[in-house]
Amino acid sequence: MFGEDTVEFVRRYNADVAVIGASGVTADGPNDMISGAAAIKRAMMSRSLSTVLVVSGEKFGRSSLNRICALSDISDIVTDCEPQLEWRAVIEEAGTELHVFAGN
Repeated sequence: MFGEDTVEFVRRYNADVAVIGASGVTADGPNDMISGAAAIKRAMMSRSLSTVLVVSGEKFGRSSLNRICALSDISDIVTDCEPQLEWRAVIEEAGTELHVFAGN
């Protein structure tokens, strides 16, 4: 479900953590292909104390139409593989914690 009704519904709640995904991640922040999805994620973030971004490693450097937020608005990034060295610097500069959980 997308749209203003969904955004308003999400804004009724408080949460400790918003866990979101993204179509891609650039130095400007996570982004999404669908504007309605990006709006819902922003609404969830506005009602949460912190935000965790969960993305697979290939999403770093990928850009989509709708920016969700600044990278500095994300408290933690959880991913499946170590990003390239330049991404470490970008993430650190944003004040975001990186957690890599590689599969067996």
